[in-house]
Amino acid sequence: MNIRGLVQLKGFKSISVEVKNGSVNIGAQSCGKSGICPDCKHTSTAMHSRYHRKAKDLPITGQKVVLVLELRRYYCRNSDCLRKTFVEDCSAVVAPRVRQTMRFRSWSTIIGMVLGGRGGTRLAHNLAMPVSADTILRLVKSSVFPSNPSVSIIGVDDWAWRKRIRYGTIIVDLEQQRPIDLLPDRSAEALATWLAAHPAIRIVTRDRSPEYRRGIDRGAPQAQQVADRWHLLHNLREALERASLRLKPTVERVLGEAGFAHQLEPRHGKEAQQRDLKRQARQRLYQDIQTRHRAGASISQIARDLNMSYGGVRHFVTAPSFPEQAPRRHVPSQLEPYTLRLQALWDAGCHVAMELWRTIWSEGFTGGPRQVHKWVQRRRVEVHPFTPKRFREAVTRRIQSRPKHALPSPSTLAWLCMQDQTRLTSDEQTILGLLQADRTLKQLYDMAQQFVELVRARRSESLATWLEAVPQTPFQDLHTFALGLGSDLAAVTAAVTLPYSNGPVEGHINRLKMLKRQMYGRAGFTLLRARVLYAG
Repeated sequence: MNIRGLVQLKGFKSISVEVKNGSVNIGAQSCGKSGICPDCKHTSTAMHSRYHRKAKDLPITGQKVVLVLELRRYYCRNSDCLRKTFVEDCSAVVAPRVRQTMRFRSWSTIIGMVLGGRGGTRLAHNLAMPVSADTILRLVKSSVFPSNPSVSIIGVDDWAWRKRIRYGTIIVDLEQQRPIDLLPDRSAEALATWLAAHPAIRIVTRDRSPEYRRGIDRGAPQAQQVADRWHLLHNLREALERASLRLKPTVERVLGEAGFAHQLEPRHGKEAQQRDLKRQARQRLYQDIQTRHRAGASISQIARDLNMSYGGVRHFVTAPSFPEQAPRRHVPSQLEPYTLRLQALWDAGCHVAMELWRTIWSEGFTGGPRQVHKWVQRRRVEVHPFTPKRFREAVTRRIQSRPKHALPSPSTLAWLCMQDQTRLTSDEQTILGLLQADRTLKQLYDMAQQFVELVRARRSESLATWLEAVPQTPFQDLHTFALGLGSDLAAVTAAVTLPYSNGPVEGHINRLKMLKRQMYGRAGFTLLRARVLYAG
C-alpha cells in the first residue's frame, strides 16, 4: 500500500499502516532533527527519548482513523532555563493535551454549527468520526469570529428569548447580508456600546422602536437611521384597524343595507345560550374597564389589576361602543380541493348530499358525508322535497334568516384599504365599492392608498403632503400614526428614499428561531451566538 499518499501531515512522514478492529492506525514520524524550547526559545538537537501519541483523524473509506505520532523529546541545554526537557512542536497537526487532530476538530466544529450537539454526534458517528455531544458543543462555543470594525451599513432588530418577556438584539451586515453580532438584550445602552466600537458605521436600518433610536443616537450620532418600510405599512394597518373599529357602526349600516350580517344563526339553542353568556361576560368586562378608565386609571394599571394584556385593555378603552366579536376566520378544510367538482354537480341538478359525497368519495375524497351536508345546506334556497315534514318549518326559517354575506372584521377592512384593487377578487371589490359610497369611509380608503403608494413607489416628496393632510381628516388613529412619523421624520424619509430595509435582518431572525427550536430553547447565549454567526 502506498502509505505516503494515504495521509498528508505537515512535518511528518507516514511509516506504517495497520487495519485493526475496524480502525485504520497510521504511524507517522517527525521529519525534524531539532526542537525549540517553548520557554526560552533555545534550539536543541540533543535527543532525550521518543514516545508515541495517538489522535483521532478524519475517516478513510468509511473507517475510523487513528494517527500514531512518533515524537522526539529533547534536552534544553540553556542553563538559565528551568525546563530540562521538552517535546518537539506538533501543533500544526494536533494541539497540546488534545486527542483529535486539528482537522478532525475543525470538521467536528462545522458539524456542531449546523446540527448542534446530539444531532452532530449522530452524524459524526455515521461518518466514522466518533465524538461526544459535549465535545462538539465545547468546540462550537470556543469558536472565535473575527470582528469587522470597518462595517458601514447594518440592520438591527430584536429577537425573543421568551416572547413578551425577554428579548435580545441581532446585528446584520446589509452589504454582506450576514449576521455579525448578537447582543443578549435590546437596551439602548447595549446597542450604543457596540456602535461606539464601530465608528465606520454610516447607515443603520431599524424598526420604529424608540429604544433602538436612542441607542443609535448615543453610539453612532453620525449614522443615518432608516426606518423599515414593512414596519411603516404594518403600523399603518394597525391604525386602520383601530379606525375601522371606531367606524364599525358606519360599516354595519353601509354593508347591512347590502345584506351583510355578523354571522349565521346558531343551529342549536344550547349554542345560542353559550354565545349569549360569553357576550354578557364581555359586556361586564367592557363596562368595568370603561369605569376604571373614566376614574383616571391608566391602561397599564387596568391591565395589571385585571390580569389582561395591554392591547386587550386598549381595545376596550378606545372602542366608541361595545366591540362585538368578529366572525371566525376561514380555516381551509379537506373538502376545498373538491369544491369545483361539487359545484359542477350542483349546477347540473344533483342536490342530494349523499349522492354528492359518494361521487367525490370515488374520486379520492377521504372525509365523511357530514362535510358535504354542511356544504349543501349553505347553498339551499328552498326546502328539499325529501326533507321530513317535522323539520320543514325549521329549515325554512334558517334559509330565510341566512345573511347573504358575513360582515368583514376590522382587520379585513384594514387589509382591503391597503391592497391594489386590481389584485382583489370580485367579492372584495364589491365590498370596497359599497364602502366607498360613504364619504367618511371613502376618505379613509384614499388616505391609506396614498401612504401605501408613496412607500412602495419611494415618493419621498409626497410624504410631507400626506402628513399635512392627515390632521384635516376626522380619523384620530391616523392622527396618532402621523404624529409618530413626524417624531421620527428623518428615518421615515430615508426609508422612502434609500434602498435599504430590514428584510435581510428578518430573514436571519427566522433562521435564529429555527436554531432555537432545534436546540429546544435550551441553548445558552454563547452557543446560540456561535451558531447564528456561523456562515457555513
